[in-house]
Amino acid sequence: MHAPASAASTGGTVHAVRTADGTRRWQRDGGAGAPPKLWGVVDGLLLAPDALAEALDVRTGEPWPVPDAWPGTTLWYAVAGRRLATLHRVDGVDRYELRLRTLPDGSAPRTRKSAPHWHRPAALGSALLLAPEPGTLVDDVTCLDAATGNTRWTYDGLGSDAKAVAAPLALPGRGGRAARFALLSDTGDLHLVAARDGKRLARRALGIAAGRGTTALGQARGTGLVLGGGRLVAFDPDDGAVRWNRPTAGLAASWPSGPGGAAAPVTADGVLLHWADPGTLEAVDLADGGRRLWAAAFDATAQCPPAVGGGVVYVTAGRECRALPPRGGAPLARWRLDAEATALAADASGWYALLGGRSVRAVNAPSV
Repeated sequence: MHAPASAASTGGTVHAVRTADGTRRWQRDGGAGAPPKLWGVVDGLLLAPDALAEALDVRTGEPWPVPDAWPGTTLWYAVAGRRLATLHRVDGVDRYELRLRTLPDGSAPRTRKSAPHWHRPAALGSALLLAPEPGTLVDDVTCLDAATGNTRWTYDGLGSDAKAVAAPLALPGRGGRAARFALLSDTGDLHLVAARDGKRLARRALGIAAGRGTTALGQARGTGLVLGGGRLVAFDPDDGAVRWNRPTAGLAASWPSGPGGAAAPVTADGVLLHWADPGTLEAVDLADGGRRLWAAAFDATAQCPPAVGGGVVYVTAGRECRALPPRGGAPLARWRLDAEATALAADASGWYALLGGRSVRAVNAPSV
């Protein structure tokens, strides 16, 4: 899927093409010329509320038979227990609505009007954890049952003057550890909260300058991660203790945005990949205390996160793209680009780059 700008400045189109040969499957008019940031495929549906007025069948391009799927401005979507949750800002008024529907048919709709401006939620089963954005009047973090829309519990442990600075993180149960959620306050404190009843399990001061829109929580290989304030911090999901701490170039360059607007780290074969500075890609070993395995330097500033496909890491900066093994670092292949790549994706077939915001280039994976 890609959304190139049209010749006119008022809109664009969304194209579905075969990865094997670029043959177009279908095309639909889009609202914005820029690539949508929220889009993703869920249960065979292409959800791109910032580019398409309707959800579409990804195979045929036919619209989802649900009226008014994206009212107003859609801020995020998430899935919990086969339920699609969406938050909308009602156009013309300062009001938000939370909508819940069953996938894939859109049945059993539930709407919570006059909702707070929540971060994108974390989901564990049918539980949705919703944390108010900074600047909202509501303080409590709320856990909803996605099936009914009812409140399961609330958490007021962030404090009356603190808010969650990033979307919460779901940490599923593992071994003897019960399922839990992680929250990061705008004071830089990490909170671990039991998914069952909302009781606080741990609180840790991480000592980072967490900023709205530049901070995210994530996880990889049993390690919790916080990226913000120029630091990449790994923490233990059991008690929140810091495992390691490294400098990083920032959220936009290192963690891609997934379906519904969720930022997530890039990993391959137990290796975490991120931009340590604007021109250096770093690979760290998640199982060995965040030890640096290798670094790849570029003579340009990175504009997008790396991508992984078929066990190969693809990375681009300026007008160059490289293929790298996750644990080696020596290039498997290099390509010169006609324009700077502003978005990068990959699968087992190879890599796909958006060049100059106007065209897509697809290249076969290198022979290894």
